[in-house]
Amino acid sequence: MTELVNLADSTVVRSANAFCVALRDGRLPLEGDHPLGLYRDDCRHLRGYELRLGGRPARLLIASDAAGTGAVYELTNEEIALEDGRTLPLQSLRVRVERRMLNSAMTDRITLHSYAREPAEIDVDLNFDADFRPMLEVRGGVRPIRREVRREARGNALAFAATGRDGARSHAVDADARQDGGEDRKCADESAAEPLDAHGGAHALGHRQHFARWQLRRRWRSR
Repeated sequence: MTELVNLADSTVVRSANAFCVALRDGRLPLEGDHPLGLYRDDCRHLRGYELRLGGRPARLLIASDAAGTGAVYELTNEEIALEDGRTLPLQSLRVRVERRMLNSAMTDRITLHSYAREPAEIDVDLNFDADFRPMLEVRGGVRPIRREVRREARGNALAFAATGRDGARSHAVDADARQDGGEDRKCADESAAEPLDAHGGAHALGHRQHFARWQLRRRWRSR
């Protein structure tokens, strides 16, 4: 049974027949049976989306979805154990997520800024999951059916696809990173995490299957 969600603890962005309902920190939880997600044409395309810094969840400072078609999340880091043996203290990073909902895409611009006294290098992970469940099924109005979700890595993108009773549906997540002054790459996907603005450097983008989900990883280095 789908768990209930308090809308007072959520953010909503929408444009035409596409909308995303997320927690106050912008997350779509990977665990649990919940109604949150990125929806288009009464179908949930993305059910899970989480940002992690050095393997730890980001901590919410403040959020606003007053714009309707957009939301801003100000996040920071928990204490992180670095690979070189040092510890990155709590609230050393400012993480700003600017979310925009378009008719055919949702874009997240993620900006990181370090206030640490010394340079640090951490992994920034974006974890995704898709299920392509109709809204009526998510709400419990019809009996759920099993559907195979196909997952494929394509360069800097993760592609999800499934075939339901009303035909095939597809969904792509595209990640791009640039340093300040670089050019943005435009996305035409139904959802996109784009781009990572690095106050420092970003490199070594990778992807891997993660318990039937997918993860985009980028190594971020502060100056």
